Amino acid sequence: MRRHELLAWAKRIVDSAKSGQPLEDSFVELKAELPKNMDRAARQLAAQANVANGENVLWLVGMQENGTICGCKRHEAACWYPRLHKRFDGVYPRLLKCLNVPCGRRTLVALLFVTSDSPYLVNRPDGFREIPWREANATRSATREEVVRMLTESIHLPAADFVDGRLVARQSRNFTTWHVRFRAQFYLKPKNARPVTIPAHLCAGFFSVENGIQKTQFAKMQIRLAPDTLVPYHVVAKRPEMLLIEAEAYLDRRRLIHGGEAEVEIVLRPVNTRRPLILLCSVPFERVGLDARQIKRFRRH
Repeated sequence: MRRHELLAWAKRIVDSAKSGQPLEDSFVELKAELPKNMDRAARQLAAQANVANGENVLWLVGMQENGTICGCKRHEAACWYPRLHKRFDGVYPRLLKCLNVPCGRRTLVALLFVTSDSPYLVNRPDGFREIPWREANATRSATREEVVRMLTESIHLPAADFVDGRLVARQSRNFTTWHVRFRAQFYLKPKNARPVTIPAHLCAGFFSVENGIQKTQFAKMQIRLAPDTLVPYHVVAKRPEMLLIEAEAYLDRRRLIHGGEAEVEIVLRPVNTRRPLILLCSVPFERVGLDARQIKRFRRH
């Protein structure tokens, strides 16, 4: 995950927390401060990492779940992490990125952990070892079935790099509807030789524009692998390939929409796994098709 993708992910979480909405990803944890109880923190991280089983886990430090911002310093996290992974038995979730996230006058710290080496074991204070598991907001020991599922998981979600894209809004002739169209390219990188099938009908997309458009779902989406022709049912990624995404929506708003930067989230759901592949990107948002005469007529309506 690139720096701008992590920053966009963190900002979406901040917006959701401030508005009182539930977190979009079960692998996200908000912390008002870095936990002082290292045994408890290691157990919680191990539980999240075991459930993620290959997907990234994000801790956003310096913010409460109700949206209250406390702030955190990056150097504190850098000193805290080496003390944390000593509580693990052998391998531990690797800290891939430690990023400052500006939020008003305060700064949050985003900690992105890689969980590709699950299952993770922690050393308990009583001398025993445990494979923790996360269920809802609680942490417990994993059952035999859950451990077997971790070890035999056959589908590993591919990594995806955002390459290019843009979001364009065009005013309809009756000046009452905006036709919003999104086009983007992502470079898929499968983690093994097993093909990954992504059904088109299970895909969903959302976009928002700062100070302009709140989070809105696309009404229609199409996905295909370049240079293949469009397949209406699914795509099958067998090797590193370019994924092309097209989506559109209609906004029934009788007001002007200004350009700027748009945040787009694409949710793909491959078969044989319960974990979604979430693609995040920031793209230019453009308004086209209105000249001065049209704008004057628009305002009269």
